[in-house]
Amino acid sequence: MALRICRVCGRKAHTEEDLENFKKCSSSPYGRDTICTPCNNKHTREHHRAHRKEQREYRRKALNFKGKTVYPPKNTRTNICVSCSKRYPEELKRQTHLHHVFYDEDNPLAGTIELCHSCHAKLHGLGTKIRPRKKLANTHTP
Repeated sequence: MALRICRVCGRKAHTEEDLENFKKCSSSPYGRDTICTPCNNKHTREHHRAHRKEQREYRRKALNFKGKTVYPPKNTRTNICVSCSKRYPEELKRQTHLHHVFYDEDNPLAGTIELCHSCHAKLHGLGTKIRPRKKLANTHTP
């Protein structure tokens, strides 16, 4: 009798050693899921390819706030650096960084300015002050 049978390809695990070829799952019997590792890897790759655009959009909205990742309800970025006025096209993978001028516990987007990668690195690396070309009224306050 097989301990596990892959629900995709039908591979069977008859021994503890064979179970090593199945995906780990602590809530399943024998600590293994009903899908073998190669089938699981193939499924994961296909899923990532199919949903790449949505995942990119979701990550683009992400904001790190005091060690936590916050996902605002809408994308608040304009893709324009407030320091050097460099513009980034919408479809570009790496765009601007949101930098906190001050922190507000209740509103993570309050007091943020958009900086390009270069200006953001200068701000943190050299300890210099960035002088925005546009007034700080450009800070995000939803």
